[in-house]
Amino acid sequence: MEQGYSLGAPSEITVRIEAENGEIARVFVGGKARFVKETRL
Repeated sequence: MEQGYSLGAPSEITVRIEAENGEIARVFVGGKARFVKETRL
């Protein structure tokens, strides 16, 4: 998946789903992003 392009902050998210016996067994989520800004409160 791609997101953030309209905001000028693109990122790429990858998702992998593994199944066993017709059921979802594991979900892996990862990706790449570009650092845009850091804010401290």
